[in-house]
Amino acid sequence: MRVLLVEPSGQRGLAHYVYGLGNALAARRHEVTLLTAIGHETAELTEAYRVMEVFARFRTDPIRLGRSLLTLSQERFDVVHFHGAIHPEVYAPFLWVVRRVLRCPIVYTAHDLLPLKGPLARGAIGPLLTGPLTRFVYRQASAVLVHAHENRERLLRRFSLRPETVHVIPFGNYCFMETLVDAEVSALGPEVRTALFFGIIVESKGLMDLIRAFRGVAARLPSSRLLIVGQPFEDCGPYRDEIERLGLRDRVVAEFRYVPLAEVPRYFRSADVVVLPYRDASQSAVLQVAYAFGRPVVATSVGGLRETVLHRQSGILVPPGDTRALTDALVEILSDDVIRLRMGAEARALARERHSWDRVVAMTEDIYTRAT
Repeated sequence: MRVLLVEPSGQRGLAHYVYGLGNALAARRHEVTLLTAIGHETAELTEAYRVMEVFARFRTDPIRLGRSLLTLSQERFDVVHFHGAIHPEVYAPFLWVVRRVLRCPIVYTAHDLLPLKGPLARGAIGPLLTGPLTRFVYRQASAVLVHAHENRERLLRRFSLRPETVHVIPFGNYCFMETLVDAEVSALGPEVRTALFFGIIVESKGLMDLIRAFRGVAARLPSSRLLIVGQPFEDCGPYRDEIERLGLRDRVVAEFRYVPLAEVPRYFRSADVVVLPYRDASQSAVLQVAYAFGRPVVATSVGGLRETVLHRQSGILVPPGDTRALTDALVEILSDDVIRLRMGAEARALARERHSWDRVVAMTEDIYTRAT
């Protein structure tokens, strides 16, 4: 089967996911082409598929993109598989053009059901436009893929899609990251127990809840530290102010920046537990990275997280916004080596079994076949 994967960002979890999917499809003898961003960050890795770099976020040259699509239209792809999470205002016209130029079915993986950041999400008229534009994106697709049954039910309710077009497949693992070598060693010593918050920073990620919960952790576990690493899409001043107000300056390390792929492993290797205190989420690539490195998680029971985190097996689930429960869960894992190692081993096993690419691709192939 000739498959065109489209992932416009070329960075972060979306690009890493498509890297795993592309290699897994190629291993099963599909002819795969990836249409992605100029300078995409998996270029340094082994890619078993063809790559065409054309996107440059909001500076994408429409002429270059148009010529690429016309070139691809001569190759007669069986399916276009688009991966999106953020910008329906961009995806809507793009998919409309792709459907008419390439003349083949579109499969759309919704890594987030609605945009969490970007101009549309933040703008004054964003709430009015998000729904119609996102609905239009979904309706360009012959099949929509999500990573949890909760996501599917929410999608069907929100956008009135036909049930037979929306499918649940597991989130493929990020185990390839374990092979990445990072020479820099964490400055924190082995006696320090580290909780890691990693990923983009927007209000829905619940970072303020975590900072407030960590005051209790610090009081009960003097050797504990909180490591916050991620690119902010909002003002980080309130987070810094809260860290100061709570007297946590010496207990919290904050790196508010984008972390390139090559540096990701150092943070997960130095973590004892990964925290996902989200107020809302469809699913989480950060969770899959934690699993790949055999790290237990403390996560809120929102969206697809409640299906992916096995409570008291691969981690602990707590109610969103419940800082006391968050504190107790972190203290339990950080203070008990047996629990932490057992949950970490379960997380690692889940990454390699439930979230294996063999399993994901077998299900994806079936959806491709039905779509065509």
